[in-house]
Amino acid sequence: MNLKSKLGYLAFFIFMWTAFSFLYSVTIIYNIKYFITLTELQYTLDTSSLAHYYQSNYQLLEAFLFGLFFGIFHFFIFLIVEQIRRKQMSFLKMTILKTGMYVLAMGIVSLVIYAILMTQYEHVYKDLIEDFSKTQVPAMLIVVIGGSVIAFVLFINFLIEVNYKFGLRHLINLVLGKYYYPQAHEKIFMFIDLKSSTHYAEKLGHLKISSLLQECFFILNLSVEKFDAEIYQYIGDEVVLTWNVPNSNKINHPMALFFDFEKRLLKKKTWFESKYGFFPEFKAGINLGVITIAEVGYTRRELAYHGDAINTASRVQHLCNEYDQPILITQSFYEKAAAFKNFEFHEIDNITLKGKAAPLKIYSALPV
Repeated sequence: MNLKSKLGYLAFFIFMWTAFSFLYSVTIIYNIKYFITLTELQYTLDTSSLAHYYQSNYQLLEAFLFGLFFGIFHFFIFLIVEQIRRKQMSFLKMTILKTGMYVLAMGIVSLVIYAILMTQYEHVYKDLIEDFSKTQVPAMLIVVIGGSVIAFVLFINFLIEVNYKFGLRHLINLVLGKYYYPQAHEKIFMFIDLKSSTHYAEKLGHLKISSLLQECFFILNLSVEKFDAEIYQYIGDEVVLTWNVPNSNKINHPMALFFDFEKRLLKKKTWFESKYGFFPEFKAGINLGVITIAEVGYTRRELAYHGDAINTASRVQHLCNEYDQPILITQSFYEKAAAFKNFEFHEIDNITLKGKAAPLKIYSALPV
């Protein structure tokens, strides 16, 4: 995960928890009689320091501090979980570990807030603690507050998982109906495919080749994060990646991603050879062009890309074996990327794809 993504997640967690804390506090302030009845606090609004506290601005100060500190803790828990996720820990173990970290974070945050407030507002909180100590801490109070925090943790984690599964941007577009009517967009497509996949599938069997692809695609995702790609589809042993056409300094991301992926695989070459008996190599085809994005389906809706640009990227990728190249790019992409001096380009051929009248120039690309 790059720095931009990390900062985005940090801002997201702090904002969500601060908003939650403020809304929760405001709800209590404006419903104090109901809250006291619900939690069985046996005090009147006129004499109880607890009642006065729950109607005071100290609630909002605590809300801000809780949102800030717990948002930061949630961010670091998220980073830890991301590292553990890469080790492919089971769902049960992951859930237990995350629960323990959240409980620990809540305890630490509560102690930090208590220390800050006791230092700055001792006269207020000293009376509050004395008043509160005269009663038994009602279980309902713990259930209401603790249950609300747990529910919100689950909600945030749900949003994160949705982002992993579908991409939050795509989900928002589906909810808003942005592509209910087809729209044209210029995008970059890259098809990445395992070389000699049929041969290896016959050699290893279905289960083992699937295990190999899991390992490779897991490594690929590290490069996807680094170079801001979107995963459009996994199709068997093939992955389709896409980018919006970026500004000039990022147009080389598709090529950089592919060679970064190759380097990551090479670091595990010995491991692959010992476990599977060979080292997996991949090929890629890149094209840039205008496609149509449309919402399709009824029982299961998704955004689909239609158009010649995506088909051309796929067909160019299939030419890699014929020209003995790890990656081939089309002229439309080459015209945008040629200015980059950290890649060496060579014209390979001027071909006419089946079903098309106009010839198409294809180029190889290698890092300098």
